Amino acid sequence: MTTPRYSPKPGWPAMSIAQAHAMLTAPGTPLEMDEVVIRGVKTRVWKNLPPTLRELLQLARAAHGHKEFLVYEGDRATYESFYRAAVAVGDAIPAPKAGAAPVRPPGAEARAVAASPTLEADIRIDEVVTGAG
Repeated sequence: MTTPRYSPKPGWPAMSIAQAHAMLTAPGTPLEMDEVVIRGVKTRVWKNLPPTLRELLQLARAAHGHKEFLVYEGDRATYESFYRAAVAVGDAIPAPKAGAAPVRPPGAEARAVAASPTLEADIRIDEVVTGAG
């Protein structure tokens, strides 16, 4: 018995990735992009999203605390438990020495610079570089 081959519908895909990106990040949308200067570097940021990871986690916790956030096989985590775990991880990160340059692993595509040793620090979402863009 042979497996039937998949045939996309006529006209699929409906748009290119570039068109979808432009539509999702257009002015007035929740994912609208803007440019700001961060530590002297012009950086593309989401204009309408919380400016820090701290604020994003706090908003999600306040809105959905008891609801499930992550599910993996038999494990489940609520927004509240994820927030508490993230704070615990942040608390375990040693504080940078005064005047020390941020440490970034060689070849890392992603970076986040924290101002304090805890997740309660303002870690700017727009400072996370994912290589997509």
